Amino acid sequence: GIGTVRLCNGSRMHFESCNLSLNGTSLSRGQIPFVLYSIQDDESDVIQQLANPEQ
Repeated sequence: GIGTVRLCNGSRMHFESCNLSLNGTSLSRGQIPFVLYSIQDDESDVIQQLANPEQ
């Protein structure tokens, strides 16, 4: 898996393993296929982006 994803605005998302995960997932074998997030720009409009590490 990917531990860090850089977003289009330069921000980063960091992913880590969790000891509370009891379903066999980890950083290398996770369950997040994509993350939908939004950024508020300077003019207060909301811009939606898709952070997909496979792109």
